[in-house]
Amino acid sequence: MALQYDIYFPGHYGKTEWTARNTLKFALYGALFIFAIIWGIQGEALDFYDAFLWILSFFVIEMNIFNFEHRFVKEDTTQTHQ
Repeated sequence: MALQYDIYFPGHYGKTEWTARNTLKFALYGALFIFAIIWGIQGEALDFYDAFLWILSFFVIEMNIFNFEHRFVKEDTTQTHQ
């Protein structure tokens, strides 16, 4: 849901909203990463592999959103300086 919010309501960098979104995403990714490690230690190979794929997929999605936001901010900055 945090990724969907990023797509439909891009925030402004440095604002409270942006900080709250990134804190929430960091906590959720951290929890998934910790669960993956625990499952790996316990020998739950399928759960570990599944969590690893989720982490990898979300990383790719986050990079695409970051590139989109960076492009959006760059275009906005270019238009205001003309």
